[in-house]
Amino acid sequence: GKSSTLLALINSLHLQEYERLHRAIEDIVLGTAHDNHNVVSAQWQAAVRMAPRLLITASSNGAVESLLERITKSKLIDRNGTTYTPWSVVRVGANFLDRKDASSSSALCDVDLDARVTALLQVPSNQVSERLKQIRTSLNTLTSTVRRLRSEVQMLNSAVPLPKGW
Repeated sequence: GKSSTLLALINSLHLQEYERLHRAIEDIVLGTAHDNHNVVSAQWQAAVRMAPRLLITASSNGAVESLLERITKSKLIDRNGTTYTPWSVVRVGANFLDRKDASSSSALCDVDLDARVTALLQVPSNQVSERLKQIRTSLNTLTSTVRRLRSEVQMLNSAVPLPKGW
């Protein structure tokens, strides 16, 4: 009843915001070519800020946790009927790990902010530095690939234009 309706509402809001992000990315890829790295970078940064962010509150921890469990187990549904997990779900509130019933749901422990911070603080600094180096290398590779693919898509689009919103 009420929980299913609320979950459907959250799904609808999240999907609407997710589609805004996709439209922004589509505009970047199919838009006029910019050789200026700063312009393209600013466009990507603006698009990333459009990533769905929903704040869900309830009158009790139990109500929030029940909703979170439903989202993490049944996931959300896109317009094609395919399920997807929203990016970076985070539970903020009373320390979940200190509660007696915390062991009952490892899925909730995975999204608890306190648990994430505790785990992050336990990572040795040399591992953090190494991971940061790997991420920078991946980012440089992806940036080059995106530039190349964007150019190819624009050439294809100029030869065979796609309908707006495709």
